[in-house]
Amino acid sequence: MVASSQLGDSEAPLLSSDALRAIPGPRFFVRTVPRIDTDPSLLLAVPVNSSGHHLFLIAGATLGDRNDALHQLFVALAIGGPLALIAMSAAGWLMVGGALGPVERLRQEAQAVSASEPDRRLPVPDTGDELARLGTTLNAMLGAMPSYDKRARRAGVRITLDVQPGTVWVDPTRVRQALENLLENALRYAGPGDVITLRSERTGDGVRIRVEDTGPGFPQDMLETAFEPFVSSGADVDGNGSSPGVGLGLAIVRAVAETHGGTATAENLATRGARVTLLLRTRSCPL
Repeated sequence: MVASSQLGDSEAPLLSSDALRAIPGPRFFVRTVPRIDTDPSLLLAVPVNSSGHHLFLIAGATLGDRNDALHQLFVALAIGGPLALIAMSAAGWLMVGGALGPVERLRQEAQAVSASEPDRRLPVPDTGDELARLGTTLNAMLGAMPSYDKRARRAGVRITLDVQPGTVWVDPTRVRQALENLLENALRYAGPGDVITLRSERTGDGVRIRVEDTGPGFPQDMLETAFEPFVSSGADVDGNGSSPGVGLGLAIVRAVAETHGGTATAENLATRGARVTLLLRTRSCPL
């Protein structure tokens, strides 16, 4: 709508002269304009100079129209917003799933690497991207991991397993560290023809793990303190007094057992060799 500050006698002005006279520039007003609508209207008054005359250009719309437009916008957002969100979420899920698919396959291959296949390596894609570099790094780590089976064969030592099938809740990283320390210690003192046996069995509230060997066993004066830090064996393994001793390995084994609410004990067997027993308190896996 457009009107001057003074309309004919038959039409009342949209804004009074007093209201217009007080404004130095564009200004909004909320007024009810009877001949237009019963709803209040939002009016914008802009001063205009034309041929020396001081006029006002007034434009506006009823607030009812604005409310109708806002309602339509709200309805559109209420319906289209969730649909757009679902569509974008589905697209994002497909994109992320496609991007992580090669990572999942790499994880499955890494999980399949076992002690029976110590030379198995992960397939590295010929892409030169981050995934290829990850595969190369993991293969380097697998190559650096100690292969006790290889070491035992080179030394003429046999490693056997006598384990009870089952699943228990433990810290796999720490328990593996403890077992590696025990195997390392047994291999260090074993000679050609010796046998290292790893046994496990379920107990009422946990699992008992034993590592036995047919090596020289623990010196008698060391049995009581074998799990203390920096305790060294006086045994001459190589015949030249170069034994590296026990160090922190058995101390870590005891710490792992105690972390699981259990114990670690060492003893010499009646015939020949030694046995280290880990008793880990745990609970059965529900799966």
